Amino acid sequence: MEDIKNKFEKLKAAEQIRLLKLWDDAYYNQDNPLVTDEEYDYYVAYYNSKHQDKKYTSSLGNSSDDFKKFTHQYPVLSLAKITTKEGYDEYGKKFDYNVVVEPKIDGLTVVYYPDGTLVSRGNGHVGEILPNAKFIMGLPKPLDKPVRIEVCIDKDVYVTIPGANKNARNLAAGILRRKTQTEEIKYLTYYAYNILGSDLSEENQLITLRQNGFKIVDYVKLDSDERYNNYFESLSTLSDVCLAPTDGIVIKSNLPELANSMGMTAHHPNNMVAFKFESQIAETTLTDIEWSMGRTTFTPVAIFNPVILGGSTVQKASLHNLNIINKLGLKIGSKVCVTLKNEIIPQIISCHNSADSICITVPESCPYCGEKLCINSSEELECQNEECPHLLLNDIERLVSKEAMDINGISEAKAVDIYNYMVSKNMGRFAFNLYNFNVDKIQEALSCSYSSASIFYNAIQKTRINVDPARFLYACNVPNLGLNTAKDIMKFFDYDIQKFLDEFHDKALEIDGIGEIIKNSITNRLYYISRCSLMINSFKAPEIVNKKSAAKNFVITGTLKEPRKYYEDLITKHGHVFQKSITKTTDYLICGEKAGSKKAKAEKMGITILTEEELINKLKEGDQK
Repeated sequence: MEDIKNKFEKLKAAEQIRLLKLWDDAYYNQDNPLVTDEEYDYYVAYYNSKHQDKKYTSSLGNSSDDFKKFTHQYPVLSLAKITTKEGYDEYGKKFDYNVVVEPKIDGLTVVYYPDGTLVSRGNGHVGEILPNAKFIMGLPKPLDKPVRIEVCIDKDVYVTIPGANKNARNLAAGILRRKTQTEEIKYLTYYAYNILGSDLSEENQLITLRQNGFKIVDYVKLDSDERYNNYFESLSTLSDVCLAPTDGIVIKSNLPELANSMGMTAHHPNNMVAFKFESQIAETTLTDIEWSMGRTTFTPVAIFNPVILGGSTVQKASLHNLNIINKLGLKIGSKVCVTLKNEIIPQIISCHNSADSICITVPESCPYCGEKLCINSSEELECQNEECPHLLLNDIERLVSKEAMDINGISEAKAVDIYNYMVSKNMGRFAFNLYNFNVDKIQEALSCSYSSASIFYNAIQKTRINVDPARFLYACNVPNLGLNTAKDIMKFFDYDIQKFLDEFHDKALEIDGIGEIIKNSITNRLYYISRCSLMINSFKAPEIVNKKSAAKNFVITGTLKEPRKYYEDLITKHGHVFQKSITKTTDYLICGEKAGSKKAKAEKMGITILTEEELINKLKEGDQK
């Protein structure tokens, strides 16, 4: 790990951020961590120690462009964490031994507002409106104050879901964040956590929630030092019997108005804390390593003698990358200790080798193309052969996906059929060959009727016209490139594909958030992207770009007379853009009282600063033009 630490520390800040976001995406969205928890925590702590004025928070919590943004009425912060008896004792004294203790639900935090709007926690200050959340079964009418709930999948429901291969939390988040309602919404449930902005004690908040039809978890009220100290040994029992997946215990002060009097840090409230358990651990013997190929990398999967953890039989655990194998010193025949991360995901945490242990054999060549495998910067085993048949399948799946070219009717199974057909015809790694298919080829590839093939043909050809350049770039399946980054890149080049192809290599690092990793990934595939562009009949910039000459970018800071969302809605309703932070594209900063570092940054960058009244007048002036 020391070698990787040294490499990380030598990177530019923008590149460090890029790596942290890449690791966040792999962990939260792909359920395929690229670094261990210990390493991730180190990297975040290192970055934040060097950038006190602009600390990094997980990209999972950052709102994206896919949903409408919403500024929370009250901060929705995560909890400080303790793991020891000493920490438990400290908070008992701090809370005067008058507390409510309840299981900590491992779910997605959502705020249920009085008008029925349901919003993700986001970064604690700005979240996203989740249109599908209203379909969660059993959700009662809202209260007159916002309610913080945890959306999750109960443990007994999760085990019945066909083909579930993500942990329960990630699966719940994925279902909730879909743009359209799907039948999987039936798997979701919720538990109310507390009432934001309430002066009631925590217990009275829970009682109020239950009386108004909200589901809450079982809790325990402790009101003396004797009861508090004696209850420590029972903490895990409270978590074990909970129907929902849990990852610890929440200890809340039960004194009314304490949330206001004790205040909060930038990251967590001071009137409650999370106690995290040591995980249940079982010892077994490592018997084999399987190598599972993902998009371009081979993931080592440990096979061991079955053990019982969390009431289930476990005999496999992903090792994610070679660094974990080396760090643990794993060998075949080793005694290994296995636990369940977040009560769901099997994880090997230690290893003891014997004289009979056998070194793990790392594959040297790709089984699909025979080319030599390489070890990338994330210590992953990777096939870098651009013509590898297996990579073609990933390219096809990306090409037809809704976020890319959105080819109607081409399911995952049909993508596999197209892949098999292309391989059988020796078409090489060029997914965009799909656009050269006539009706006969489609009929042969999908083994369907001529009329069905005609429908598929028309659906494919339709997506060649007026293509959004950002979605096209995303469809090219460049490693490490997400849709939001593709949007940022194409916006920089005025949504001009040829300008992008001609100038990207020289200007890449001028784009906000682009570092060496993304630059190199795209540069290595520029010729491929150019080939793909020839398959598109016409490109068309999104409508927002056509209005960009009139639209201005606004940032807000300080305490305002009206709720921040009032001004955000006002700005967007007048055709302008609301930004969370100041960038070189910012036109105006709206300053309220107690303006912080944003004002100083705006002054330094020459950005126009407006009062609330000046903002309203400027918007009116725009309406009159």
